[in-house]
Amino acid sequence: NRYRDVWAALVFVASQIVILYLAFAWGTRSLKYKGDGSGGSVISFGGIFPLAICSSLIAILISGLALALLLRVAQQLIQISLGLMVVLDILLVIIFAFQGLWIAAVASVFFLFITLSYGYSVWRRIPFAAANLETAITAVQANGSLLLTAYGVSAGVLLLSVVWLLAWLGVYVRNAECENGKCSSHTNPFVTFSLLLVYFWMVSVGQNVLHVTTAGVVGTF
Repeated sequence: NRYRDVWAALVFVASQIVILYLAFAWGTRSLKYKGDGSGGSVISFGGIFPLAICSSLIAILISGLALALLLRVAQQLIQISLGLMVVLDILLVIIFAFQGLWIAAVASVFFLFITLSYGYSVWRRIPFAAANLETAITAVQANGSLLLTAYGVSAGVLLLSVVWLLAWLGVYVRNAECENGKCSSHTNPFVTFSLLLVYFWMVSVGQNVLHVTTAGVVGTF
């Protein structure tokens, strides 16, 4: 019945204000520049945003399709996911062996053993896990606004991610040597780490708000 960790909330809001400032004061100017990519390629900063937005929209679509599948074949999906983990580990062993990467192949064999051990130990519990999953899905279906909340939070995180990316580009160009519209940056590692930490914090807050909201609603189901 009261606010907790007010100091953390204030620091969080302050960090987002800094990101907004960097995005619009520095970031908007960086869109006309280009940067060095891998293999001598050139990256258009302005072209990053359509790619990021399209990727996010596809991810939201995939999550919706995954939810639709869960509503119908929960137990089978759990079994398939365990089987796919085993198949992928076997493929990795084969690929690394053919390429002569023996350390990676041995490591993949180890992870294959772990995956097989895990699958064997939990296989008999799959019906119980499926029953829990179906119950949770039933609760979500009975409270459809949770889906709207989830997509609303996702859209908010997507928007803030675009702003953060713009801020990062602004910092990148600000610390770069630019010539003929092409930049090579030497950003301070501490600054880069701080920006990544703020982004991680932002995403975590979004996830936790959604988690607490869902837990509260399902708790009354």
